[in-house]
Formats: sequence, C-alpha cells, structure tokens
Amino acid sequence: MPSLSAVCTILCVGTSAAFVAPSVSCVSRGIAAHRGFATAARQRGGVSPLSMAGDEADILNKVRGIVVSQLAVDETQVVPAASFTQDLGADSLDTVELIMALEEGFDIEIEDEVAAEIGTVEDAVKFIAKAI
Repeated sequence: MPSLSAVCTILCVGTSAAFVAPSVSCVSRGIAAHRGFATAARQRGGVSPLSMAGDEADILNKVRGIVVSQLAVDETQVVPAASFTQDLGADSLDTVELIMALEEGFDIEIEDEVAAEIGTVEDAVKFIAKAI
C-alpha cells in the first residue's frame, strides 16, 4: 500500500485529461482527493473516481462499458451523474434492457422496485457495489 505522502495520478471522469495532485493521499479502499481537486473534477462532468471506493471505480468502468454497448453512446457521456433517460437518451425499453444487461454482466438480480430507482450511472454503481 502506498504511503500517505504518495503522489497519485488522478484521471477525471468525463475528460481525457490526466491531473497530477501531490496533495492527494492514498487510503486502503480508494483514494481521497483534496477538496479543491474533487470540486474541480465534479465541475468537469461528474464525480471524480477518487471519491468512490476502489471497488466502485472498477464497477464504474464495467458499467460504463455496458451502457456504451446497450445505448450506443459515446464513452465520454457516461459519467456518474448522467441520467439514463435525460442525458443518455434511453427510453423505457432501453432502460429495461440496460438493467438486464447489468444483471447479466455482474451476475446479480435487480428487483423491479430497485430498478425503478436506478436513474443514473452512479445509482447503478452504488447498487451493484452493495449487491456483489
């Protein structure tokens, strides 16, 4: 595990730019970002993957791939704050097919009541993180 003084490279979701932040320290289940840097990342189109636990960042990457495949959208559009319907253009059938693809991709079952509450990429990531 890296020391607390480690310099970590941070990739912001939704951008192709890489930022190096010497004021960031590594922690056991992910990386905690300096407040100013996390704010800048959110302003660029979503939650920084650093605000998610390490497992959630891995889940986000897999969810992103499934969403891109199912909805035929550009990968840069699939940020944590993106709404499946409003931002990514999914209709009700697309949403059902997306939930089924997530179930298959993560080998989980998503109850209908829960599926109705999953409206954003981040909602999906957080549910899947709890389910696996």
